[in-house]
Amino acid sequence: QADKGGVVEIRGRVVLDRPIYLADANVVIQGNGYDSRIEISASTLSELSEWGGAIELDGGSLTLNAIDVDATATDQFAGRRIGLVRLSGSTALQLNATNFTLKGNSEASQSVSALLAVDKLSSSRDEGKLSISVESSFIRGEAGFLGIRAEEGSSNRIEVNLKDSLFVLGGYVLDLSSIGRGDQATLRNIRCLTEQSTFASEAGFARLNFSNSGSPSLCLNRTSNRCVFTSFAKGPHIQFVASMASVNLRNTNCLLLKGTDNAYSSDLSVFAEEFGLAQNLVSSLLFDDIPRDAWFAERGNERSIPWTEPERGSGVYSSAERSEFAIQSGVFAPGFAHRYFGDPELAVCTGTRSTGRIGCIGW
Repeated sequence: QADKGGVVEIRGRVVLDRPIYLADANVVIQGNGYDSRIEISASTLSELSEWGGAIELDGGSLTLNAIDVDATATDQFAGRRIGLVRLSGSTALQLNATNFTLKGNSEASQSVSALLAVDKLSSSRDEGKLSISVESSFIRGEAGFLGIRAEEGSSNRIEVNLKDSLFVLGGYVLDLSSIGRGDQATLRNIRCLTEQSTFASEAGFARLNFSNSGSPSLCLNRTSNRCVFTSFAKGPHIQFVASMASVNLRNTNCLLLKGTDNAYSSDLSVFAEEFGLAQNLVSSLLFDDIPRDAWFAERGNERSIPWTEPERGSGVYSSAERSEFAIQSGVFAPGFAHRYFGDPELAVCTGTRSTGRIGCIGW
């Protein structure tokens, strides 16, 4: 039914036992009830080719509203880079009040490069804008959130908007790779707006990989307001992988960070690192040494996060709960609705999924 467009209502549990391909269709998948759930079967994932997706969206739009999406990674397809949702062309994906969960051990889950995958933005169909919007949602699992592999020559614009949501991940929130010669005149901007959200990841917030380019050809342009950033492994917030041309971390044109009133984990000492093709560390930049007059233009930040309990270590992220990342009452609280500030009982989890008006971190 989905490939014809329109609204698809999910009641109870639905198992996706084959991949779905949507081309130039506008589809809304709407939950109806507390346990509206789509389970992506292991057999469906095992059928996918490199950079394939259980749901493939090529043009048009897909909206998931008030629904859970679960998948389980198995060892039988370990080593392949796939995504639960694959995007291409001029496409819009929106997640509203949605839980996205990838289960499985860490080795199996690493084969899922990201919950969302954008591959080879190079054809004429790519002209236009590819947009991804996440609001009032909870994204968790041993994989990363968004993987993008872009070829040079595409005019497609990529915009990512993440608002009022919680991300608990074993991989990167953004994993960006460029393919091609690499030319500063064709530098591609990935625009990312994050608002009132919490990002807790094992690997760090972002990796920019230029190993298949002659020179850096991607730029992450992020604007963050009232967000929390922490890394379980205490690794760098941003990681670069370069080939022949090195990235000058003190004066890079591959990164532009703007915004206000964000909170970074106090033990996040290394802000950025650059690695070579042999995974050798080329250079690093400490948080305290960031050149504030260059690519880092965030203001009013804090270097501590007021968790209600001590910060968690690494573990199985697919079983993480929203309550583990609660913020002390009466203080800045990313991921919580404003009207619940100062009331810890209401801030734990209050609201209805049907409206998306929630009082907890994600839903």
